[in-house]
Amino acid sequence: MNKILQKNIEKRHKEEQKAREKNEIQRIKDMKKSQKYEVKAGLTPNKLDEKTEKKGDKLAEKNRKEIAKMNKKLQKNIEKRHKEEQKRQQEADKARIKSFKNIKIMLPKAPLNKIKKTIQRHNCDTYYY
Repeated sequence: MNKILQKNIEKRHKEEQKAREKNEIQRIKDMKKSQKYEVKAGLTPNKLDEKTEKKGDKLAEKNRKEIAKMNKKLQKNIEKRHKEEQKRQQEADKARIKSFKNIKIMLPKAPLNKIKKTIQRHNCDTYYY
């Protein structure tokens, strides 16, 4: 089972690596296209003007805030899931303990009933156990 699982993990890692390589190639192509466009438009490649820098700073700040919100939400969901799992585990433990108690209660009754029946058959007044 572990060998099959390990093979699947290795296969998934290889697929992810191929996807990363394809993504890297595509990003390089896109950068080259954008640089050609900047040269045609008369802009200097890889340099930003002040307006673009300000927009970038605003977007970066907005993204940081959204990331913080999403991290908090994710953390709450994780904690909620852990609590639910703990509750389920406790309920399962309680049910298991309850079933053990039922078995303990049932076990002593069965031998006593047998003893009583055998005593009644032999018509004895006293019995020891």
